[in-house]
Amino acid sequence: MPKNNEHIPYIEGESAEQDIILDAERSRQIGAKVLATIHYEDKNRNPIVASSYEKARKNKEKFPDGSSAEQRNLAHLRRLDRMIEKGGSKLEKRIWQESIKNIDLVQTENITESTWRSLQRENRNRGGGDIELTPQLKEMAAQQYRDVQLGELEDIANYLSAEECPYPRWYKIYVWNGLTSLSRKTKNTENSFPVLQKRDKTTTAGFPKLSPAAIAKVYDDITSYYDIATDAKEAAESTDETDGTVEKLVKNGSFAKLYSYELSRLTKSVEVPEKTEDVHGEWIEYDLNRINDLTEAAEGTPWCIVSPTVAKNYLEYGTFSHEENDDLDDDWDDDWDRDWNDDDWSDEEDEDKNSSIGTIKETRGRFVLFHLTDPNTGLPSKSACASIRIDPGGNVAEISGICGDSDQRLNDSLVPIVKEKAMQYPGGERMMQAFLDNEEIIHLDEKSKKGEPLTADEINFIFENNRKIETLNPYGYDPRIKELRDVPTLLANGVDANILTQNLPPSSISPNIDRLLNAGADINDLVPKIEKPEDVASNINRLLSAGAKIEDLVSILKKNKDVRYYDTPQETDILLSIGADIDLIVSNLNPFRITDNLEFLLNKGATIDIDNIVSEMPNGAFYNNLDSILDAGVSTDVIMPKLDRWDIVKHCEKLLAKGLKPDDLLSKLDSPFIADQLDNLLAAGIEVGVLIRHLAPIDVLHKRKELLAAGASEKLIDSIIYKD
Repeated sequence: MPKNNEHIPYIEGESAEQDIILDAERSRQIGAKVLATIHYEDKNRNPIVASSYEKARKNKEKFPDGSSAEQRNLAHLRRLDRMIEKGGSKLEKRIWQESIKNIDLVQTENITESTWRSLQRENRNRGGGDIELTPQLKEMAAQQYRDVQLGELEDIANYLSAEECPYPRWYKIYVWNGLTSLSRKTKNTENSFPVLQKRDKTTTAGFPKLSPAAIAKVYDDITSYYDIATDAKEAAESTDETDGTVEKLVKNGSFAKLYSYELSRLTKSVEVPEKTEDVHGEWIEYDLNRINDLTEAAEGTPWCIVSPTVAKNYLEYGTFSHEENDDLDDDWDDDWDRDWNDDDWSDEEDEDKNSSIGTIKETRGRFVLFHLTDPNTGLPSKSACASIRIDPGGNVAEISGICGDSDQRLNDSLVPIVKEKAMQYPGGERMMQAFLDNEEIIHLDEKSKKGEPLTADEINFIFENNRKIETLNPYGYDPRIKELRDVPTLLANGVDANILTQNLPPSSISPNIDRLLNAGADINDLVPKIEKPEDVASNINRLLSAGAKIEDLVSILKKNKDVRYYDTPQETDILLSIGADIDLIVSNLNPFRITDNLEFLLNKGATIDIDNIVSEMPNGAFYNNLDSILDAGVSTDVIMPKLDRWDIVKHCEKLLAKGLKPDDLLSKLDSPFIADQLDNLLAAGIEVGVLIRHLAPIDVLHKRKELLAAGASEKLIDSIIYKD
């Protein structure tokens, strides 16, 4: 790797291994540059990136030469890596789940008239005739769109947060931001391939297809451009078009075009016979000496080993890469852990940390792939259809197929063949339960298609009432599990409503209350399984008409105090209408829900100790509702330690009006931040003379013009700048 690469700085002490696998800091530096091409640090004025950079400056971290955007992203990536190294895979999964909440799903009022007309036309074409789209029907349709979009977001988050996902975190962020900003729909452009369209608030279409193979190809494109992986570079040079399409797309920074381009080039997967007895083929083993053969065998599959870099790293290290062991810092007191308390962490998390990536092994891994026999030649097909990954210790680590896209399921006909082969290797026996569960899912799916009712034991199995279903899929569940859990189908297939009610988990009771009651479920069995007050609120009339007792419904308020109840004030109104006490409701609310609906609850007569509520909340959690909290009379002694810098600046005027002294307020801010927010602080009424007292000489020098314009004297300014 050249020392004077134009894109990335040379890091002294690189070993031969690091020419193939980037050390963590070098990888982050690349990631910071890539994220700067999509303006990640500016997206919605990303407060987490901003606070990471401020923290790094305060700790006097060193940064390589580069733009401010790159340095901000690098500070964020360093901090994120430290936190996840400390919190383990459990924390990373929670971060990705929280990221889902930041993506806007389509709302009823934003759906266009042309979409509604299209729905009406589709209904006529299906023989349903003309329908009037009432507000209720529109909301139902919008909810269906949202359900699809949410499911796709969860698929993307599950893939990126899986321990098996073989990419550095900066690339996961890049992929997430790219996929969640795009629609599944494409349009023809000046390019030679259709490009995925950008999403907006009116988009009802789903998110783009999650293709691990295309994601791997994009990673190779980027790493090739930045000269950070020899194998990736050689692969890209051998497959890129003569006009340099890949290099142009990487330079452009458009994930949409780059991902669309790689999707358009994917090879079609091989056809796998439906019956096991019709499957003929052979197992072929690949090691470090057969990297090119391995990546060719992955063409047409959803496997990430289509990337030479990923394939080689799996074979050499048993994981994507090794990472440095940074000294852990105290990052648990701000943005990322707002909702996470110490008691959220269990022994399970310690196991996650102990098993995190970071160990380089002397031995090497292998891939054992199953190739179907080509009926025309009698030879193994070029592309494989099943994979057994053997880790560097010689144990079975992962099994993949080509039936699914992101989940990489085995085709049903291949399950017995792969099971027999896996049991021949150490560690294969650990997969036995997953094989048995997979076979049970196949059996239940066949029963369901025939319209046969499932037994109580089978219902317990599919809803995981006694234990979790073991899966062969490295990136998710078998989608047939969700289909088997469909309550309308179970009832239509003859399952008794009372048996179903007794065996369904509460999460499946709530959306099917009316359906179960109509099928004859006993109200006395059903009500105890309702856990969330909002489910009582949305089904109140049906429950009362079925004979539910008011006191039983109100008692549901006392359950699970940590659950965030009441997403809308309307639900609280309904609960009040059936006799619930407002203070009982408040006692069951999470502090976030109290502060989110503070004015409403106070107007209903709730007794709220705002100082106590605020003291229970994490730091920096008041950006959107601080006005109402201050109006409710919270003590400045309680609120000030909880505020971050942006909170203080945004609400500076109101904090001063509550009696907080300017010097006390400014003491919470450092000089560079005060200089950056000078105009806002002056507008809030803080005198320029007070501000100058809190500025370092270098910041006074940089802001000399603005300070003079605000009324500061040249003598005062110069006395600070030239102070000995």
